Amino acid sequence: MIRPERYRYENKYVISSIQAEELSLRTAAVCLADPHVGERGQYNVRSLYFDDYRDSCYHDNEIGIEPRTKWRLRIYDRSDRLIHLEQKRKEGGKICKESTVVSRKFCECLLESAGETDYPAEDRLVNRFLTDCYVRDLRPKVIVEYDREPYVCEDGDVRITFDRNICFSGQVEGFFDPELFLCPVMPSGQQLLEVKYTEFLPAFIQNVLDTGRLQQSTFSKYYLSRSLGKELYI
Repeated sequence: MIRPERYRYENKYVISSIQAEELSLRTAAVCLADPHVGERGQYNVRSLYFDDYRDSCYHDNEIGIEPRTKWRLRIYDRSDRLIHLEQKRKEGGKICKESTVVSRKFCECLLESAGETDYPAEDRLVNRFLTDCYVRDLRPKVIVEYDREPYVCEDGDVRITFDRNICFSGQVEGFFDPELFLCPVMPSGQQLLEVKYTEFLPAFIQNVLDTGRLQQSTFSKYYLSRSLGKELYI
């Protein structure tokens, strides 16, 4: 079943590990930890991104074209227990994500056929994705992985995440391989702070994060991973 989300603001900031440690402590004092983190306070995210034969998503991101969309498969803690198919859209500076659960068999069909499959559609989002695979010749392009420390706040429907150890691999067939070799995306000592909200960003969160002193970024994990991959494999 599709899980739709409303359009949300998504602000990104590249920060140092020292800043992340301080801001994480301050955020934890006023927000709740995401209920999915467990005792570790974080979880691992691995995504497999798709693009067409023209690399339209990559180039649209490079130019800044809107609206634009990306398709990805996503797993957590390198496990196939829960697999999401997601479509992420950016329009008017806001982000909207639709997500549905798919099976490992579905994913393996995609990988074995390089983005094309006759696997029966499980729901409307899967059907839309398979149509895009056929019409646009979507293919798996890159794996992106990172460790995420997330917090939530009901006021303004806010979600704050600290993403560290962001890395990538062009070996898309290894999506489910827990020992997959990965290359770093960011220099050592850097992390990514994301602040997402639907309605408004409460003043107390702005003060806690001290966003006025942070440099907002257009950071795209997919775009940077593809760019680095192109440099490595030339």
